[in-house]
Amino acid sequence: AVGGTAGVIGTVSVFPIDTVKTRLQLATCTATGSTHGATGITAVVADVWSRSGIRGLYRGLPATALGTMPEKAIKLGVNDFLRDVLCGYDRSKETLENQMAAGALTAGVQVVATNPLEIVKLRLQSANGALTPTQAIRELGPRGLYKGGTVTLIRDVPYNIIFFLSYIKIKESLTNNETGHVSRQGILASGVSAGMLAAFAGTPCDVVKSRIQARNSTYTNGALDCAKRLYREGGVGAFFRGALPRMAVQGPLYGIALLSFEIQTQYLSR
Repeated sequence: AVGGTAGVIGTVSVFPIDTVKTRLQLATCTATGSTHGATGITAVVADVWSRSGIRGLYRGLPATALGTMPEKAIKLGVNDFLRDVLCGYDRSKETLENQMAAGALTAGVQVVATNPLEIVKLRLQSANGALTPTQAIRELGPRGLYKGGTVTLIRDVPYNIIFFLSYIKIKESLTNNETGHVSRQGILASGVSAGMLAAFAGTPCDVVKSRIQARNSTYTNGALDCAKRLYREGGVGAFFRGALPRMAVQGPLYGIALLSFEIQTQYLSR
């Protein structure tokens, strides 16, 4: 519950930027240089605004916020639990290997909630016409909710290792050695920095995932084929479309989420 509440707070705060990120990743470029879909941040915002006004930037927020509760509860809660288990409930004996293993195992667990949430969110954010969460779920069906699940897992394992390891190390560097206390600003800065670093590293897989999960996607032959086509379309740069908005989303999202998580955990432990 603590992780879920923290995740909702972060999601609501940065949702419009996430919509922009999704639109950028789905924009395609042909060999002749022509494009389908707005390809710049300003152009994306203008396009969405002209079609749906400010509501277009928040399309899918209620359903996403609701789905974020179990997803973030799993991510933050399970990782915290696994860290305790792997170090024998003594954090002073925790090793780098323990932290990396906890992050990787968390990814394997969270994909159960992450994939359905993200594919529905993506379709709502990229829809130009009316599309409700119920319609999106009906279109996908039970199996469709896990379309692109393999590439989601491939993205999330290294993402979690980089994210949680970075968060732990940055937070440790900001902790007062005498009191063992880290300020709320330090927790926020640690979460933002770790989120941005992991987001950049995970962008290539996120672009592939977005293309596969898009409504009426033409990328139907798996992640490797999708990656090859993306490279032919735009070279290495194609894999980093939406990287800045993604970093701008993930940084504040996890900074706010982790700060909320830490505050609530401290409160409940009193």
